[in-house]
Amino acid sequence: MKQVVLAAALVLTSNGFAGAEPGPKELVLSCSGAFAQDSDIKRVTSVFGAENVKQEKVDGAEGESIEATVIFGDDAKRRVEILWWDEPNHSRPSTIRLAGDENAWSLGGLHMGSPVKAVNDANGKPYKISGFDWDYGGLVQDWSGGKIPALAGGSCTVQIGFSHDGELPGKLMGDGVTVISTDKSLLKGKVYISSLGLGWAEK
Repeated sequence: MKQVVLAAALVLTSNGFAGAEPGPKELVLSCSGAFAQDSDIKRVTSVFGAENVKQEKVDGAEGESIEATVIFGDDAKRRVEILWWDEPNHSRPSTIRLAGDENAWSLGGLHMGSPVKAVNDANGKPYKISGFDWDYGGLVQDWSGGKIPALAGGSCTVQIGFSHDGELPGKLMGDGVTVISTDKSLLKGKVYISSLGLGWAEK
């Protein structure tokens, strides 16, 4: 399935999560620093180093190919892809997304492969997921006032998508279906984060 910033890196505290900024060693997602709304290729390169930043064609929606700025492109555990609203100037991020099932970047303790229950616990409230097994299946549609958006700084959107191993009941499948994250059938299945990222609206 699909697959996303900081003034110093998100770190765990005894009471929850505290904010900080992303860098080569701080593999945490937040809405500031290199991934802030006003960021550009110059800032990204300054933070991560020119040797770790390049332009590539990556997979987009519905099979299209799009240009992205890629950080740590040759490292499956650290690869990040940035899509831009201003593509010619590589400025104003639209999406910051992780790539690779074993990616080590995290958001408030959540990472690729985290089970749906861990996301429920982090959010503190039930949230809405699109029905599974179609092009836009398994994506969080609405955090319903929960805590997860604040883990990234609260000003950008947190984009999480789920995949599953094995069968899920038909009621959880397909376009037009909304799944509540606390559904017992969902929690019984092997459902886990398979896409994790951040998004900015166009300003």
